[in-house]
Amino acid sequence: MLVLSGIAVIAILAVAALAVFVMTGTQYVEPPRREGPPAQVMQGSKPHLWLLVKQAEYRQIGSRCGGMRRELRHHFEIHCHDATTTAVIWRRRLLTLRDVVRLPGSSTEFLQGAFLIKAGTRVPLALGEPGGALILHRTRVDAEGRLALTRVDPGFASAWSATLPFTELNNRWELPGQLLLSGAVAFVEAGVSRQHELLVAVDLRDGRLQSWNVTRDEATPSR
Repeated sequence: MLVLSGIAVIAILAVAALAVFVMTGTQYVEPPRREGPPAQVMQGSKPHLWLLVKQAEYRQIGSRCGGMRRELRHHFEIHCHDATTTAVIWRRRLLTLRDVVRLPGSSTEFLQGAFLIKAGTRVPLALGEPGGALILHRTRVDAEGRLALTRVDPGFASAWSATLPFTELNNRWELPGQLLLSGAVAFVEAGVSRQHELLVAVDLRDGRLQSWNVTRDEATPSR
């Protein structure tokens, strides 16, 4: 097995860390960062060193209501280096994780987040005292992920967050102090995937949920 000298590894990491900062009114790109240890790969008779590199990109995006929101994207690449000279041989973009939103002045990130819009309009739903709005987002991108609601105050600080029991939001009704949501989620029963319809009442004061599985005609435990 090829054993790399400490100088070679340091040189490769230094090359990976070099980047140009792009700072405009709408975009900012951080230097790439290595994720995990280098991997030694033999391509033919030549030893190569593969690095998994992650780079964050921030974008300021205007909304229809005149405000701004920050979108965060994570780019993942493989960088292949010559194990002897540390020269870069090639770079390949693996994937980009998009739609991770960070609101101005907040450190909280929302996966595929967006303001919950008032029904029949394109304007974010304004909440009663103490004011604020709701962010509709996802907990994860895989099959275990669910929709979630987070209430933010006028300064974009999180007041509460609640995970909804479904993956699709089909309809909603705005009631005094509450939201009534209709959604769906797939359950596997006896090896067969079946779509279930659910109703959820959300208390806008503290995010407490009351859920009912319409398909099974029974209450749904909170996640």
